[in-house]
Amino acid sequence: MMGGMSSSAAATSIHLDGEVSLSGVEYLDAWRAAVRPFPGSVPPLAGFDPVNVTADPAVDGDDMVAAVAAAVAAVAAVGALDTSVMEPQLLAELVAGVEQVRRMIDAAATDVACTIDARTPFRSQGYFNARTYLKQRAQLSGPEAYRRLQTARMRDRLPEWDQAARDGRVGVAQSEAMGRVAANPRIDPVLLARDAGMLLDDAVNLPFVEFEANLHMWEALADPVGDHDRNERARQRRTFNLTPQPDGGWNLTGFLPEPGGVEFAEIFAWYAEAEWRLDWADARLRLGDTATQNDLVRTEAQRRADALLAMARASVSRDP
Repeated sequence: MMGGMSSSAAATSIHLDGEVSLSGVEYLDAWRAAVRPFPGSVPPLAGFDPVNVTADPAVDGDDMVAAVAAAVAAVAAVGALDTSVMEPQLLAELVAGVEQVRRMIDAAATDVACTIDARTPFRSQGYFNARTYLKQRAQLSGPEAYRRLQTARMRDRLPEWDQAARDGRVGVAQSEAMGRVAANPRIDPVLLARDAGMLLDDAVNLPFVEFEANLHMWEALADPVGDHDRNERARQRRTFNLTPQPDGGWNLTGFLPEPGGVEFAEIFAWYAEAEWRLDWADARLRLGDTATQNDLVRTEAQRRADALLAMARASVSRDP
């Protein structure tokens, strides 16, 4: 039964193509079997068939088929490993190794996308652009195809990022983030090329969150006009809602732009710290030196809620 389909709806008899009376799952199966793409909705030769990449490598001496078949076999061998019996250290090494393979495969896919974008071989097959071609041929989502093309264009301009991706040294998400920044038309290409090595070093050696923060800061400095526009859009979106719930209690949601959010976070951190100190003092009073974090009477979420209420109470205890 699908989604909100009721039992009465499932039992309703429906005629498919005016011939057979079906209902429920039978109707769904018959409809699925009868579905065909509307004329013109799918360009010729569209669709992804994994069988094609496992063809005999010896056919017509095709080096491409041989290379892809060898890669498929290698990845299949890794996937067949029994990880349930591996020691923790070996598992850690496998995590790193598989991630490197994943990055290298993604780099190879991006290389292909770069060639398709440059040579436009898709026009003779009825595709309008490289994004549509990738969506249909590889069954990608629109955003994924767009990110792949952005990354391909970035790597085509920045050789150090290209080599790092080929070697599996830089993550997929890091390359996609850099691709988005490199696509910004307001950023000076000379400035981007000058600082690409520094940003790559951050991408390889820092946690993703820290790299992303550095990249955003660099983009803001390299594109002050765009940064001003982004901040203004964020300022216009500022909101706060306090909604009573039917079963009791209140739900808080909101959004603050960057300056206000930073200020709020700094003030809130002091109140959250004060609530933690209260719990820690209570635990030490009860248990002495044996007290641990597990002995605190409130959870982190509960302390944060109490800290927000403490902020509100403090605001009315002072002269505005």
